[in-house]
Amino acid sequence: MKNNSYFFYGYPILLFSVSVILILSDNFQIPSGALVIILRQSSILGLLCLGLALVILTGGIDLCVGALLSLSSSVCSFVIFRHPEHIFLAVFLALTVCTLCGLLNGFLIAHLHFPATIVTFAQALIYTGLSSLNQQRISMLRSPSFSLFFNGDWFGIPVSAVFFVLLLIVFSICMHNTYWGQYLYAIGANEQALVNIGINTKSYKIATYAVCGLFSGLAGIFMLARISSVSISTNPTLVLEALTSISLAGIGFSGAHGNLPGLLIGTITVSALKMCMTVYAVPSALQSLLIALFFFASLLIGRSLRKK
Repeated sequence: MKNNSYFFYGYPILLFSVSVILILSDNFQIPSGALVIILRQSSILGLLCLGLALVILTGGIDLCVGALLSLSSSVCSFVIFRHPEHIFLAVFLALTVCTLCGLLNGFLIAHLHFPATIVTFAQALIYTGLSSLNQQRISMLRSPSFSLFFNGDWFGIPVSAVFFVLLLIVFSICMHNTYWGQYLYAIGANEQALVNIGINTKSYKIATYAVCGLFSGLAGIFMLARISSVSISTNPTLVLEALTSISLAGIGFSGAHGNLPGLLIGTITVSALKMCMTVYAVPSALQSLLIALFFFASLLIGRSLRKK
């Protein structure tokens, strides 16, 4: 896959280049901070993708990352709306709830051997329902510190982008230089071989789902700071965008191959495509259709390259 990765990344780079060219067309007006908008969107999407990619590398799947994002926003907004001064408590509770939800998913899948697709899809419906119980908007004036920190900039770079890149670097290093990372690759490639030598693969899988829940919760906090409301209707679209970004990153959905740094390319590409379609007033349903087509195209390209 390493030899073919340069050819594979040509596909998302081509999509990104075409999107930028269309965005910068003289026929349309683009906000001056278009690059910042793309970075902010891609970093929130990237946090979802980072946790989901770890699960996929173990041979699993988590379809409730978008619902956990909404649940995190809901819990955080519930606390801040009533106690604007308790920002860190709100963030802590939101991250804790999402991590526990991830632990539950991992337990049901690893210990009770429930199919990951069915479990996480059912959990997505539950978490979406819980999120819909609280859809209060948070005014930036009500909690300026929360908006300033989680939706602010550091030297012109969105805080969410800084968080995403730092976490991406840390986990990329861990995946290639620690037993934990090597075991995750090995579980996705041949779990039974690890079981035969006495490795407790169940604990690694549960921990991976917990990390996925944690990152989904963190993405929900940044999303809440960005739009000041609980996002529910975009959950299916977010999951589709996350899967497309992971596929564009060259991470396989079977066989445990691919590297996390490619997520930077995948998420920025999908965010640029979304902005391009928004600029051209493409209906949301058609946007989802086009993203799905890009997803399947990347799957086919990745499969053909791995066969070679």
